[in-house]
Amino acid sequence: MLLRREGTSGNARLQSTHDLLHAFSALGMVFVGALVVSGIAHYGDLTGWSLSALFPSTYGKLLLFKLALFGGMLGLGLGALHRCTRVPRLGQALTRGDPAQAVRATLSPH
Repeated sequence: MLLRREGTSGNARLQSTHDLLHAFSALGMVFVGALVVSGIAHYGDLTGWSLSALFPSTYGKLLLFKLALFGGMLGLGLGALHRCTRVPRLGQALTRGDPAQAVRATLSPH
């Protein structure tokens, strides 16, 4: 969206990008959390909450893999970094009316 040239002006495009990122990141956190909770609940339902069946079963291995991916995402902080720093920084720059700083806020690593 940032690189598209046709359509709206720079500020309007940046504002719509901010709104989209803000909405998507909130939904992403909800959906990932729901996947983890449903996986754990389903595992407990299948095994009666027995940890002895976790490692030898295919479902247990897949659940551990899913939890490891989720933990990696949290550990790397990519989703949290995006949601808690980049999106608010973009919103603040847009509020100040500085489109160049808004683009830097979205693209810069710091």
